[in-house]
Amino acid sequence: MTDSQDGDGGDPLAPSQAIEFSTFGLHISPARLVLMTLATMSLYQFYWQYQSWSEIKRRRHLSIRPLWRAIFGYFWMYPLLKSLNRDRQARAIIPGTYAAGGLAAGWILLNLCSTVVSRIDDVAMSFLAVGLSVASVCFLLPVQTFVNAVHEQVAPRAAPLGWTRGQWILLAVGLLLWALALLGLSLAPRETGPIARW
Repeated sequence: MTDSQDGDGGDPLAPSQAIEFSTFGLHISPARLVLMTLATMSLYQFYWQYQSWSEIKRRRHLSIRPLWRAIFGYFWMYPLLKSLNRDRQARAIIPGTYAAGGLAAGWILLNLCSTVVSRIDDVAMSFLAVGLSVASVCFLLPVQTFVNAVHEQVAPRAAPLGWTRGQWILLAVGLLLWALALLGLSLAPRETGPIARW
């Protein structure tokens, strides 16, 4: 199967059947998704996409490259959200409750705005760019809620994914970036007087 063949995950299965759903999406709490996105300046969203595509690859035995799909998230966010929402086995257990097109469009728009704003040579605009990028996680929350709901229906006692080495590394990198950003802000020259205000 080629990179372009995503499929819908096979034939519908009844909820009572023993289906292995450990590879359906990234099973984490919405709170962790939000907090890690904030702590890592949105780097965690890249990790979220990469892991989601990796799970889809393993689950459906596809010949795709999750890393490149995560890097080029602007082009692959909609296919990712649609793939999760239209998974036949998942929908046999609980219907998808989100509009993949609208969520993907909102995510792309906010991140494009973040990219444009980040090019403005101004400290305040740099922080605004980070804020826009972080805010885009709101468009992933309905997807995460759906993924978790499927897992809870199949295995109610199954715990969400624990803290992996990759997540700890991302957290460390994110905190380092925040430290450097705040240090740069504190060291930036502060102009005063009426001329500076103009």
